[in-house]
Amino acid sequence: MSATTCKVCGLPKFDGPAGYCGPQCKCEFKTLPQMYDNRVAEIAELKKEIESLRQQLALMQQDRDDWRARAEWWAGKWQPIESAPKDGSFILLWERFSSSPFVGYWLKNGGWYPQTEFVLVIGDAYLTDNISQSLITHWMPLPNPPANEEKQ
Repeated sequence: MSATTCKVCGLPKFDGPAGYCGPQCKCEFKTLPQMYDNRVAEIAELKKEIESLRQQLALMQQDRDDWRARAEWWAGKWQPIESAPKDGSFILLWERFSSSPFVGYWLKNGGWYPQTEFVLVIGDAYLTDNISQSLITHWMPLPNPPANEEKQ
């Protein structure tokens, strides 16, 4: 290292990133202890920021878990028909003034249809169970099928 003189304080100054003159230097260059103190302060600030980010992440994870719990709760509840899936999957439907729900699906041409249509034959007459599209008000997902049981 080669030594030069500081133009402000007149002390010998060494080349290098710190340009260290010594603690008595009053020039524009920071001394090594000053640089160390600044780095310690920066590290302390970064630690505070990291802790703040960890707390924010914990809150976001709690929110995510809360939303998952709400979704699981709603999965077994009646929901407005406007929110029903229209992809052809079978769901449980409720028709106003009905005494029981029925399994149905959305047909691409636009309308709810029962999974199987009730047909009653009396002599030569066929009676079918019609559903009124305007009276279907709610839906819910079908429950999961029972667990596989061992065949006996």
